Formats: sequence, structure tokens, C-alpha cells
Amino acid sequence: MAIPAKSSLQIIPAGTLMDKLRFRLRVFILLLLIIIMVGTFGFVFIEGLPPADAFYFSIVTITTVGYGDIHPATQLGKILAVVLIITGVGSFLGVVANATEILLDKREKKIREQKLCMVVGMFFSELGTKILSYFTRYDPPTGYY
Repeated sequence: MAIPAKSSLQIIPAGTLMDKLRFRLRVFILLLLIIIMVGTFGFVFIEGLPPADAFYFSIVTITTVGYGDIHPATQLGKILAVVLIITGVGSFLGVVANATEILLDKREKKIREQKLCMVVGMFFSELGTKILSYFTRYDPPTGYY
């Protein structure tokens, strides 16, 4: 007996897709928070910055603002800044992209529901009843009553 091939296009229920998006957003947020903490503690211990300045420098570096008021003085601090830029920017953009995708998915779902209500409303109106009776007149007889 042959096993049927799986289709590459699978229909994913909306709740499942939204759950996957929210899970992915949580992962990116957690990753971003870990990177911020590592950067903050790293700048406190490597550069000797006060915790508030180290946190500020981590955020400014990750968001690529780079005011230039605080900068690493040691070689190890510069390496940490480069690692923070590479990992932080990617995770920051991951958070922004996933949050945007969730908002757009909600908007798309709302628009689909509005269109469905419009179609259902039309078929339960007087015009819809006339259209349905017109189509049923031309249906071939099936013999099932």
C-alpha cells in the first residue's frame, strides 16, 4: 500500500500560526534581554562603568544610535561592543519584525472577518434570497429529497 505524499502547502489554523508568532516573539525578547544583561554586566566589569551608564551604553549600541558620549576604552571593551552590535542588532530587529508580523496578522484576520460578514449578510438579505432561488432553479435534479 503506497503512502500518500504530503503536500508542501499545508493549511495552518489561525490560532496555531498566532501561537507560533507569539512564541517566536517571546524567544527574541528573551534573547534581547539576555544580550542587554551580558552587555551591561560586561561594561561594568570590563570598562568599570557605573551600572546605569553600562545599561545606557548597551541600549545605545544595540539600537545603533551611537551618541558617542560613552565609548569603550579597553581592547576587551571594544570586542564586547562589536559582539553586542552583531548579536544585539539582529535580536532587536527580530523583536521588531515579529511584533510587526503579529500586528499585521491581526489586521488581516479582522479584514477577512469583515468580508465574510459582508458576504453572509448579502445572502441573508432579499437580494441574496433572489440570487439563491435563481441558482437553485438551474441546479440539475439529484434525486435526493
